[in-house]
Amino acid sequence: MMTPTLLDFLRTLPGRCHECGHHAEVQGHERSCSKASEPFDRATEGMARTVAAHPDDAAIVDKAIESACRAGIEFSANDFRHLTDQISEPNVIGARVRAWAAAKKIVNVGYEPSNLPGTHAHRIGRYIAAGKKAA
Repeated sequence: MMTPTLLDFLRTLPGRCHECGHHAEVQGHERSCSKASEPFDRATEGMARTVAAHPDDAAIVDKAIESACRAGIEFSANDFRHLTDQISEPNVIGARVRAWAAAKKIVNVGYEPSNLPGTHAHRIGRYIAAGKKAA
């Protein structure tokens, strides 16, 4: 039986690359990891945890995204803000849109300012279903 190494332990910690064990934000992950084309993304990990904690909310948002995809219309997270009265965690909206984009079910067609006051109008993506043409 092999004794686990320090590197084996580091790979299991939150905020560490599961391949190389480096702290993703400060240890030059992109320079040293064999998975440099798949950089560790702390935001993605946080969104996954949010969705896992609120699966019913995710189902509601997924249904809205599916509807927009079937209709062949462009959309952004802004278009689903009205769902906040039906869900308990509003961050699920952006998390699900980003998950659909990562899965290549939707493609980016541009950007627009976020309509959430706390974001100070930062840019967010506009999407359309994969295989559909942007208007």
